[in-house]
Amino acid sequence: ARSSGTARTSATTPPRRRLRLIRLLLAAPPLPAQPDDWALVRTQTEARLQTLAGETDGVLGVCAVDLATGGRFGVNMDVVFPQARAIKVAVLMELERQVQAGSIDPSETLPVRAADMAGGSGVLGGFGDGTSRLAVRDLASLMIGASDNTATNLLIDKAGMQSVNDMLAGLGLKQTRLRRRMMDQQASLRGEENISTPGEAARVMTVLGKGEFVNAAVSARVVTTLSLGKTATSVIRSV
Repeated sequence: ARSSGTARTSATTPPRRRLRLIRLLLAAPPLPAQPDDWALVRTQTEARLQTLAGETDGVLGVCAVDLATGGRFGVNMDVVFPQARAIKVAVLMELERQVQAGSIDPSETLPVRAADMAGGSGVLGGFGDGTSRLAVRDLASLMIGASDNTATNLLIDKAGMQSVNDMLAGLGLKQTRLRRRMMDQQASLRGEENISTPGEAARVMTVLGKGEFVNAAVSARVVTTLSLGKTATSVIRSV
């Protein structure tokens, strides 16, 4: 499980530096289980990451976790970063938790109204005529597969922002919080950003990867949805 954050967006980070970091993470060999070997991997990789961080104009944060041993390494792992679309993982997790608990019916349809439309990425821009309805699970697929902000806001309202944060606190996360809906510029200007740290973001993915979120079945449903590519328009079934 790997998580990274940066104070600069990918659009403004120099391409060569982004490519170097991507190559470093993707080309890393399987992490050995022997303590002495792990210490060597950690020391050498952290040194390379520190070099990259020093060459970056913004603040770079990375956390890598070995799921077999629980060992982790990185740079600025406890620095708080704005989350942007990454906070949608937490919304999805709370949604699936409530589905498992029986408090949300995944086949329930929600109205998509003009007043619900949010800017940014997504495919629901043409649905806000006041007559369209989409199933909760379809909205979840659009939230992740198409990064749809309108779908995200509908699901934040359905699951409840406080419930999302209570779930995160229940996982022992102190810095990961959902504090505003997507594209809420006024809330952003008030400093109400959705936040996390590389270390806590990696903790979320570790819990999911080990099947420890609620139970193995719920964890698997979350991971399956997170595996969707950005071609999720075909998931719309209930209109």
